[in-house]
Amino acid sequence: MFESLSDKLKRTLKNLRGEGVLTKEHVDAALREIRLALLEADVNYKVAKDFIVSVKEKAEGQQVWQELKPSEQVVKIVYDELVDLLGGQSSRLVFTKQIPNVVMIVGLQGSGKTTSTGKIARWLAANGHEAEHVADRNMAGASDRAIWDFAFENAAVIVTKDEDFALSAKYMGMEYLELIEQPYTGCNPRGMTLARDKALTKKIMAYHRIRVPAFAVFARGRAITRPKKLAFPLLVKSVSVEGSIGISQASIVHDDEKLRERVKFIHDSLQTFAIAEQYIEGRELYVGVMGNLRLQTLPIWELVFEKVPEDQPRIATRRSKFNAAYQNKWGITSRAAQDLPEGMAKKLAHLCKRIYRILGLTGYARLDFRLTPTGDLYLLEANPNPQIANQEDFADSAKAAGMEYDELLGQIIKLGLSYHPEALC
Repeated sequence: MFESLSDKLKRTLKNLRGEGVLTKEHVDAALREIRLALLEADVNYKVAKDFIVSVKEKAEGQQVWQELKPSEQVVKIVYDELVDLLGGQSSRLVFTKQIPNVVMIVGLQGSGKTTSTGKIARWLAANGHEAEHVADRNMAGASDRAIWDFAFENAAVIVTKDEDFALSAKYMGMEYLELIEQPYTGCNPRGMTLARDKALTKKIMAYHRIRVPAFAVFARGRAITRPKKLAFPLLVKSVSVEGSIGISQASIVHDDEKLRERVKFIHDSLQTFAIAEQYIEGRELYVGVMGNLRLQTLPIWELVFEKVPEDQPRIATRRSKFNAAYQNKWGITSRAAQDLPEGMAKKLAHLCKRIYRILGLTGYARLDFRLTPTGDLYLLEANPNPQIANQEDFADSAKAAGMEYDELLGQIIKLGLSYHPEALC
């Protein structure tokens, strides 16, 4: 918090030099930056508000002390208020001979527990102690019922997507890692947020004139009314849940009654908004992309339905991805795409790099497309941090490019170590 506050003060206080009296405009300009710094440091909103009010009351209209410049006066007022806010006294951690020593942090949601414990653990590590930061699975607040174990070493923390891992905790975790300057593998939190929201991704793509299926989002608790221009058949799924959860053959709807039923199913079972998108007939293609600034695309992979009847929609349902018996029954497998139209591989590689950069993705991701019989490409989803287990699609595609599994993992770790958030700004 103090580093961020110091940086913001340096920028804003330049405008105060040379003034004999601190006017309301001067104070407001400085306090806006201070308030933002406090909130970004996880300080409780009410605490930040009360702090700003107190500083403002003491600063407005006061004559400058003879020994201080106007900018220094604001700093002194802020410093005095911070000392008062923090209690004005320091307390030392007392260690016992029993190992491990446990420090429990308790506070209201949003009071800054996660940030504070991270800084304490980092200080302990810098002073010769082995420190771990753990949030209890049943009592976690900011970690959202997830368990965090951070080793404060010069190494990358491995971040992958787990269906049982709370979504908000995943993105908050990466923001926390960036806050403590701990390298990690995978995509940055901004890219994850944009790609996670399927509707937002489609809006961004449409702005950049990249084909996506027509769609509509249905919020929970509101009337389910299809826009007249949105034609059947439609595929209904969650706007944010991943891993094909909630997707089955029943997700394809052909009339308004079935649309309402399926949207309600998503609302009730997954507790999220639903998105109904135009069903695109064609081949389902996956392309892996790796990199931060310099990007590499992997060979195009395809989800193949060898035994599915012609009149049945070919979609990546939950069972088609994870149920071996179902896969064997319908001949569902994935492999390197064959017999693509001339020039399609080059076109798709260029398109993938463009989408990757537009969404601000880093590390590694998989982009899912539909290729129509007429040769048109539609982006279905962007999936940062896809499954990278050995013999899964991403690893198989990398192997087809000549990259063995240990080399793939090593490259992912190198990308995590070389990633710098400021490079995306």
